[in-house]
Amino acid sequence: MGGGAGLRLLGIPGAPEIREGENLASVLAGAARKADLRFEDGDILVVAQKIVSKAEGAVVSLAKVKPSERAQAVAAELKKDARAIELVFQESRGILRSERVLISETHHGFVCANAG
Repeated sequence: MGGGAGLRLLGIPGAPEIREGENLASVLAGAARKADLRFEDGDILVVAQKIVSKAEGAVVSLAKVKPSERAQAVAAELKKDARAIELVFQESRGILRSERVLISETHHGFVCANAG
C-alpha cells in the first residue's frame, strides 16, 4: 500500500446540545474554534442525523403518534414499534425494501434506513 494520508476521526469536544432553530454550521464552527480545532482543505465534517433533526424541530414524541393499519401490519412483520413505522411512512416518498429494516426514499430524495 502507498503512503496515503490515512483517516483520522475526531469529535468536537464541548459541542453543546442542539436546539430547534439553531444554525448547526455556526454552533459547530464555534465549538471547534473553542476547542482549538482547525479545518483544513480536504477535511470532511460528519454530522449525526439526530442533531440535524433537533435543529429542524423534527423530533416527535412517539406517545403522540397514531399508527395506521398499514404501519401496524408492517410493524408486526418486522417486530418493530408501529408508531415508529408510521413516522417512517410519513417521512417517506416510498418504501423500497422491508426486511429487518425499512429502506425508504425520503421526500428529499435520499435513500436511507428508516427515513433517516
